[in-house]
Amino acid sequence: MKRKILGLVLAGGKSKRFGQDKASYVFHDGICQLDYAMHLLDTFCERTVVSVGDSRTRFGLEESNHDWIEDVPGMQGPIGGVMSGLVEAQGKGLLVVACDMPLLEGSLILRLLTQRDVCRLATCYLATDGKPEPLCAIYEPGCLPLLEKATEEGQMSLRRFLTIENVARVPCRSPKLLASLNTQADVDRLRSIVS
Repeated sequence: MKRKILGLVLAGGKSKRFGQDKASYVFHDGICQLDYAMHLLDTFCERTVVSVGDSRTRFGLEESNHDWIEDVPGMQGPIGGVMSGLVEAQGKGLLVVACDMPLLEGSLILRLLTQRDVCRLATCYLATDGKPEPLCAIYEPGCLPLLEKATEEGQMSLRRFLTIENVARVPCRSPKLLASLNTQADVDRLRSIVS
């Protein structure tokens, strides 16, 4: 069942450590990471968009079927994508996933949605280190002014933002499924988890 929430795939990173574009990387047979993440969110969200950096044609989005938005200019890291997503959501919640999480499953998205507390600022999983995972999380509309204030003060960390008091933190049954592809070495490590 689709929820009245905007799904956002973060795909604005430069993929420097990975050595190639992570959004177009094919981890699963025949499907690139961007399409994989969009499909996951499309199952649950009434609308899904891709957040990109300053290059609109980076993933050929102008020729694809994906709607896209641009990250807030001048922001370092995914915080600019989340802020743009909250503006695009127009007062609804924002379900965010990074395009480089190949082990993410629909069951994890569904659990996050069922654990969502709309009275909190956000709902997120706890990562393998026990800290909030900002790249598989739901951000409520009330986050936007706080994120704007944080960035004005030079604070660009979503993880740090999610340590504030009014956030629902959900234990993940298998936090390794939240792992990201950051380097080529991660590919073999993550493939060994699913094989």
